[in-house]
Amino acid sequence: MTTDALRTSTSPASVALLTVGYLFGGLVVGIALGTVIGSPTPGVFHMTRNVLAGVIAVTCMSIAGVAWSRRLAYMVAATDRRRADWAGALSFGPSVLVAGLVLTVLEQRVVERGGGSVPIHIAYGMLFVPAAFFVASTTAWIIGAGLRRRGAEQRSLALTTGLAAAGTYFVVYLLMDLAGWKVGAPNAGKRATMLVVTGLGSIGAALAGGAAIGAVLGRNEPDS
Repeated sequence: MTTDALRTSTSPASVALLTVGYLFGGLVVGIALGTVIGSPTPGVFHMTRNVLAGVIAVTCMSIAGVAWSRRLAYMVAATDRRRADWAGALSFGPSVLVAGLVLTVLEQRVVERGGGSVPIHIAYGMLFVPAAFFVASTTAWIIGAGLRRRGAEQRSLALTTGLAAAGTYFVVYLLMDLAGWKVGAPNAGKRATMLVVTGLGSIGAALAGGAAIGAVLGRNEPDS
């Protein structure tokens, strides 16, 4: 395969679609299985179920990350595919786990302990947009290491991907809010407003973040 062909395969559009298919797909499958297995009921048995649900969810996302990183490694002709596999396993799933745990803690402080001083839809934007940046930039940084991108290119991967993902997530959140899909509004639960906004925001972040990765990788010669 020629260098030109490889560069075409790592175009922003192709990597964006690849990222949505693998990472967002893995997120959906992981959360769906976790929801089925987990239980909101108190008790040791149900706590064990919740831990198992979390493990399964992260495992699904990590498997998706491995499949995604393998495709990226093939696109850029990376010679160390095992290194790319480890990067995929340790990037997306664990970063989503960390973001989820931090969001849970911050949500309690901002919303529950704030006494209603911060509207829920504002708190949502304050929490989830930075979370999108963290997940995207961390994933891109680790994947960059797996593909042997170093120095300025690795930093560019992390920063560009994080900003693209967070910026797109913010735009989706703002547009949905203006369209009447306001998180925390009366009757918002009946149409799963938070789930819809989060889902669309995540798709947008995956598209933009993947496009950023494709753009950065496409600027340089693939590994030989």
